Amino acid sequence: MSRANLNGANLYGANLYGANLSWASLGGANLYGANLRYANLNGADLRGADLRGAYLEGAIVHGANLSGANMEWATLGSVDMSVAKYNYATKWPTNFEKRGINVDIIIAPPIAPPVDRSTKKSAESNLPAMISWVIGMIFRMIYVIFWAIFGGIFWAVFGAIIGGIIGMFFGSIEGGDYRGDYRGNCRDDYGRFSQME
Repeated sequence: MSRANLNGANLYGANLYGANLSWASLGGANLYGANLRYANLNGADLRGADLRGAYLEGAIVHGANLSGANMEWATLGSVDMSVAKYNYATKWPTNFEKRGINVDIIIAPPIAPPVDRSTKKSAESNLPAMISWVIGMIFRMIYVIFWAIFGGIFWAVFGAIIGGIIGMFFGSIEGGDYRGDYRGNCRDDYGRFSQME
């Protein structure tokens, strides 16, 4: 795992005995209670890392950046922290003597926030959902256009038929009941013909 990018990783209680984490990025990582005995953390970036209760006996932390790291209750027996960097935000175990492990007092620059790579991953993971949404919108548009065209034709024909029926009904009422023969004779209600004037 040399040079691995583990910024912000949750390694709570992880067993990393003898792991090679040299030059790894562990900024803001959760290493609470992790087993880091004899691990190689040479040059590792541990800025803002949570190392509370971690076991670091025999670990190589040479040249690591411990700025803002929290090592309260950590076990640091025989750990090599030569040329390690730390600042006033670094928290050490109670009664820990920094001189006894050969730590150079170097005030490191302000802690940079861990790199957030979740945005790119979430965008990639949401790609199928985005494609499904686009396809769904295309089908909705086709559905609307279909009903706008064929629905309009249907209602136009339906309206013409209903209008024709209504027109015939009212036309027969207004025109009256005219029953005659081809000679112009008009037949009354009793069936008798009378000559039209």
